[in-house]
Amino acid sequence: MTLHRSIGEAIIQLTYGKLEDKQGRDYIQLSIHIAEILAFAVQGYVVDLFPALRYLPKWLPGMKFKRDAAQWKKEISEIESTVCDLVKEQMLSDDPEVQSSFMFRKSQDLENKHEHGQNIQQQREDETVLAWSGLSIYLVGFDTTEAAMQSFIRAMTLFQSVQEKAQAEIDRVVGSGRPPTFGDQADLPYLHTVILETLRWNPVATSGLPHASSKDDVYEGYFIPKGTTVMANAW
Repeated sequence: MTLHRSIGEAIIQLTYGKLEDKQGRDYIQLSIHIAEILAFAVQGYVVDLFPALRYLPKWLPGMKFKRDAAQWKKEISEIESTVCDLVKEQMLSDDPEVQSSFMFRKSQDLENKHEHGQNIQQQREDETVLAWSGLSIYLVGFDTTEAAMQSFIRAMTLFQSVQEKAQAEIDRVVGSGRPPTFGDQADLPYLHTVILETLRWNPVATSGLPHASSKDDVYEGYFIPKGTTVMANAW
């Protein structure tokens, strides 16, 4: 199994408690498809530069963005229907792995909230929000986790003496009969420091996300007007 698949399965297992639904639909593939649609969409189309083009018929040359949008709307609606059905299915599950998942716990909260069913419309909206929150966990957590893991593996390959010390600490504290847990964190200071240093050494997003100053400001002698786009340097 590849690192890519292993991380995907770990995230999906924590989110849903299983990797596919009763119809055999793979949650990882559903999430990957959403990510692919988003990746294509953020690349942009000519309509982003000339908004008036959205009023032209889709059969004209250059109107691929309209055909893509129609296809993606259909596919996303189908996925939304799938994950909404999953929310309802989760509420009735007696599978221990499902019951320990994020979606099951939130489904139970939703069921308690709408126990008397006074507002059916609000219940449907809440189910849709929950369904998309499950997909969002994968979308925002997968690439970042994989990038961090790749950096960690690279670091352990380059600095083998560090790897040996971290492994010795794990062997001493945890042993070989089980994996480490968060309960062991206080007793694994060296490993904890190695992980923090890996994230500092090769951060997933070196410039973070663009922010805007909410008011005029001065930083180390530099005047920053209100509304200025600011990008932080992780280093």
